[in-house]
Amino acid sequence: MALPTQAAGPILTQVVESLDSKSPVIPFLLARDRLKGPPSIFSMHYALEMGVVLSGSFRQHGTSCHRDYEAGDVWFCGTWEPHAFEIPEPSAEVLAISIWPQFLAQLRQTAAPDLDWGRPFARPLQERPILGPNGRLQAREIARRFLRSLQHCPQETETVRSHLLVMELLLLFCEASIREPPLPARQVDWHERLSPALELACTANRLVTNEEAARACSFSTSRFIRQFKSSMGISFAKFALRDRLNRAAQVILNENTPLKAVAYRFGFTDSSHFNRLFRKHYGCLPLQYRKRLQASKADH
Repeated sequence: MALPTQAAGPILTQVVESLDSKSPVIPFLLARDRLKGPPSIFSMHYALEMGVVLSGSFRQHGTSCHRDYEAGDVWFCGTWEPHAFEIPEPSAEVLAISIWPQFLAQLRQTAAPDLDWGRPFARPLQERPILGPNGRLQAREIARRFLRSLQHCPQETETVRSHLLVMELLLLFCEASIREPPLPARQVDWHERLSPALELACTANRLVTNEEAARACSFSTSRFIRQFKSSMGISFAKFALRDRLNRAAQVILNENTPLKAVAYRFGFTDSSHFNRLFRKHYGCLPLQYRKRLQASKADH
């Protein structure tokens, strides 16, 4: 994996991070941003992410593959999914949408109760659906309506209109997925049932096992493992590890704490093991991450 050298657009980064507090005021946030420069540093976040390419093109990197997007294409990132962006042209203009996962988990329409709104986020990067020419035209039109609503809608109706436009954009992919084999069924009350495990993963500065998380949710271990993966699109072990790594990354970026102390603070007693895991998920070692993001902040 090539080592990225520059952070993504500042607006996009701020939008994603603003939903990463685990308790947002609204279920999604929007930003128009212009991405440019060499590949971004790999990042992960709890919030779901999707966006529409308004102009130009860019490449989305996962840990083992990549996808290329042009104007009208829509990209997705799941919860705690490592990803980076590479912009081969001078720049790419995008509309980015960060979505609180519970917003989709609780989204139901009585006319079509079986629509799986989270399906595009749960699929591996290389298996995510791609829109045809007509779909790309529709996606760009929805994005333009997003931008117009941000500029002209009264504040009291802006959230409602954005809510509807998020659903309309996702519906382009939900319609295509109706003909596909169904993914494992999701529990309507999954967040409430799994919230003790989510809280454990997001607050413990140590390894939390499947057994411990299952007990907190009053599930058997086997049922918990199946239910968590079905509901979140990621195993609990990966979810908990990536949350710890993300909190460690924030300390590395915002504090001058020695890297060994950071590793120990978040339950990585072996600093070499911490370095290997960090490089696997962020594409660089912790020291490189600190230097590159600090340099990027200085440039902005």
